[in-house]
Amino acid sequence: MARRFPHTKEFQQIYLEATPFLLVTVMAEVMAGMLLHGLEGSVKQLPGLLVLIPGLMSLRGSVSTTLGQRLGSLYHLGLVRWEDSLQNPIIWVNIAANISLTAMAVVPQALLAYFLLLFLRIETISLFSLLFIALCVALISGLVLSLLTVVIALYSARKGLDPDNITVPLIATVGDIVTVFSVFLSLSLYYLVLLFFPFLK
Repeated sequence: MARRFPHTKEFQQIYLEATPFLLVTVMAEVMAGMLLHGLEGSVKQLPGLLVLIPGLMSLRGSVSTTLGQRLGSLYHLGLVRWEDSLQNPIIWVNIAANISLTAMAVVPQALLAYFLLLFLRIETISLFSLLFIALCVALISGLVLSLLTVVIALYSARKGLDPDNITVPLIATVGDIVTVFSVFLSLSLYYLVLLFFPFLK
């Protein structure tokens, strides 16, 4: 008699839950690329900004997926629930920490990009401009993605799905799309600031 593969039920659950969302992530990644292509004109007008964008997109996925994993663990431990998520201080502490970590991480990214471009004698916008845009992207995408991560993790758990199978692949891809939109909004804010303070360019 053939031996049955151990943990077959768990394997099937992971496969059935994760596969549809992985397919969604493939399409979403293409969408993020198309949106980024739409920003090509604006990015070309701000030399040096293109160096920051890959790091910003990677950072968002990394920080948000970590938040999703923490929420999954907290749910399995019974410390957070969908029903009282808005009143639970643990949720808000994690959201605040997520946004703070992102904001702190983009500062060295902007500094490194600026001084590396200077060292290589490549044209770049001012350090203030890089820091302003990077921090705006971090704060906007941090808030949006933190809230989305909470919703996805806790709602999928409420529906009987394992949030560890759903949240990480989905939020990693949604993070790219949200980051591209955040870049667009940050550039709009940057140009608005330059209208009043043109010397900051």
